[in-house]
Amino acid sequence: MRRWAFNLLGAWSQFWNAFWGGNRDQSFSSRSFEAAMLGRPWGRWAVRIIDGLFWFQPNHCARAFFSDGERTYRDPSDLTPPIKLPPEKLPLV
Repeated sequence: MRRWAFNLLGAWSQFWNAFWGGNRDQSFSSRSFEAAMLGRPWGRWAVRIIDGLFWFQPNHCARAFFSDGERTYRDPSDLTPPIKLPPEKLPLV
């Protein structure tokens, strides 16, 4: 039952990301972190809100972004600065 609930939450996050024009396979948390790294104001706000909701999982959005390491949603050179740090070494956004 617990795994089912986590899968449902992940699907819900992907649904809202696709609804707002993002990649259907990327979670909204991951997209928010990506937007924050690109300097988009909505991304910085979204990361603060999402990380606040997931207070029990430090750097939730960064972890979501880095867990998608095998997948590429955009050209990595678009990200400034290039992200090479593991989630636990990232500054809080």
